[in-house]
Amino acid sequence: MLFSPDKNTSAYKALIAACTETGESPAQLMIRCGAIDSPLAYHQGLFLKAHFPNGATHDPSISIDQDVYAAALTELPLAEVQAFQLMIRELQRLMMPYQSQN
Repeated sequence: MLFSPDKNTSAYKALIAACTETGESPAQLMIRCGAIDSPLAYHQGLFLKAHFPNGATHDPSISIDQDVYAAALTELPLAEVQAFQLMIRELQRLMMPYQSQN
């Protein structure tokens, strides 16, 4: 309802009415009511929607050749490998809730 709302639904109209009554934005109201875990979760959702408008799922026919991946990692300095692996794990963690929705 926050990222791509259908403004003709009764649920959206009820949300806007509640926001008008409380003086809060839709995001603030949903965070306060527990529908969104935190402001961070909201902003992560905005990021994913902006950068992955069709969802965070991927084509299962596309895969990574593990031998090529391992060879590429051996060419990088250790600090860069660790930073790269941390980034991949964090992206996977952030996309996990959205993969189940799509």
